[in-house]
Amino acid sequence: MIASIFVLSLSVTGCSAPQAVLAEAKVVGRATLPGSEQVQYCEYFLPGEENWRVLYFSPSGRKIAEKRVESPGGQGSLPVSSRPNVVQEDFRFGELREAVQQQNQWLLRYRPKQDATLEEKRVPAVKVDVVDAGFDAFVRSNYSALAQGQTFDFGFASPLHGRVITLRARRAPCVSSGPDLCIDVELSSGFLRWLAGGKIYLEYGAPTASGQVAEPPRLLRFSGTVNLLNDSGKSQNLDIRYFYP
Repeated sequence: MIASIFVLSLSVTGCSAPQAVLAEAKVVGRATLPGSEQVQYCEYFLPGEENWRVLYFSPSGRKIAEKRVESPGGQGSLPVSSRPNVVQEDFRFGELREAVQQQNQWLLRYRPKQDATLEEKRVPAVKVDVVDAGFDAFVRSNYSALAQGQTFDFGFASPLHGRVITLRARRAPCVSSGPDLCIDVELSSGFLRWLAGGKIYLEYGAPTASGQVAEPPRLLRFSGTVNLLNDSGKSQNLDIRYFYP
């Protein structure tokens, strides 16, 4: 069984990973260059009772990064919190991104490389609506409203920038056939949008029913700036397709 999972992972994602990871992963993401099938890395979501681990592997099978997401909802369902504690470490450079809630504040920490100074900023908790991977939970909790055309402005805690960034999510035309809902995410200020350029585009599949249990909508595609640097230590825009083994 594990061998068949391993072969399936290679054929679907173009990446290799340890068999134990393949057997445990509930979601697999394949990140490619836009308009290309050139795989940059794959990400594997491994559930726990109160936390998730996201393991990042190069196409050759090298583990290049790991993210720990403290959020209930493991064992078959996706994380349910839009504001989880998150720690992400890149093993290639030692880059560290961390967001941890401490009472009425969020501690945002960032280190660009192993020997660099760890920078810390604190922001009021009331300004934070979404933290990192919690955006997927945010979309699922507002799925019907987004599908009906409602626009959401939300505060996104960014360890990289050491502050809360106000983003805007809204329904968008789908660029491919099949998704039930497509979403654009961009900076909410028109002036900042002009300065920053592009946006993030996401595709979701419709909620489905399995027996008596309703399955939540699933993220199928993410296109835009990712939270993992390229091999040169630079930010990168990628197209990530998600699979649910």
